[in-house]
Amino acid sequence: MNYIKILFWNAPEIRLRAGWRLAIQLSLNLGLALLLLRLITAYTGTVEAQSSWFEVLVYSVLLSVTLFSVWFAGRFLDRRKFSDFGMHLNSHVWWADFACGLVLGSVLPVGLALIAVVIGWVTFEPVFMVGIASVSFPLAVLIMIFQYTSIGMFEELARAYHIRNLFEGLNTSWFGPKVAAVAAMMGASAISAMMHRGNLVFLIFVFVDTLIYALSYLLTGRIAIALAHHIAWDFVVAVVLGVGASEAHAATAFFVARMGNNGQGSNDNSGFIILAGVGFLGYELANLLLMLGWVRWRYGRIRLNDSLARPTLLPRRNR
Repeated sequence: MNYIKILFWNAPEIRLRAGWRLAIQLSLNLGLALLLLRLITAYTGTVEAQSSWFEVLVYSVLLSVTLFSVWFAGRFLDRRKFSDFGMHLNSHVWWADFACGLVLGSVLPVGLALIAVVIGWVTFEPVFMVGIASVSFPLAVLIMIFQYTSIGMFEELARAYHIRNLFEGLNTSWFGPKVAAVAAMMGASAISAMMHRGNLVFLIFVFVDTLIYALSYLLTGRIAIALAHHIAWDFVVAVVLGVGASEAHAATAFFVARMGNNGQGSNDNSGFIILAGVGFLGYELANLLLMLGWVRWRYGRIRLNDSLARPTLLPRRNR
């Protein structure tokens, strides 16, 4: 009986062990999301389920469910404040980090695209395409900003929960904080890759990108850099550059990316997959170095954030 209790219960901290907390949050998050999406699909029908408006609804549901699951698990399982998962919106430092993430997430993909244009791999045709029925182009752009903000928020908030619990669960006398941090990054990145669909190149890209997002959270204790970078990258690649958009696949986009010189070639994602494979290491290295440079300049050091190394739990009476 004592072994079973030790397996499930962290007596000094008076709460479930980190692995069980993470499993419950993941199950709650995914279970509620699948249930609500099935109900919505059954109510709206198959035709509406193929529309862009349905995608907006889906991401709104995913954001709401993630916010609830992280708050619930954090409050009643972790015994910590919601802000401990990197949401410090009343802090000017948080918004400075957010601005850094926006710049990195915008400049780097545009720079990659310009290099591809110069060497003749890609051309960009201005189209100002609207992928949402019965709305103007400016309104469609605003809707896409909301959509990608929702995606970035629910992914990065859930990731912060995973990283925090993995780190605390492994930060023992056996491993120490450095090994625990690396393992937490790897674990959170693996979870993220499993939640995405795509070919191997894309999944590797997601895994490595998530490692950098996770590192920014471990170093700053905030999700601001990762959140802003995530939003900006998705928006710039999909809406500004129009990667994946075409006449056959209408999407809200300023440009349409076409492979080859003079716009010759396919309009699908295969061209960008090739480009991503070639520029992958250079992009990720630049991404990592610029993020570390910002942290070093802003915080004066590159090390694990103190709030992660010494977690403060809510008293049991406030549960």
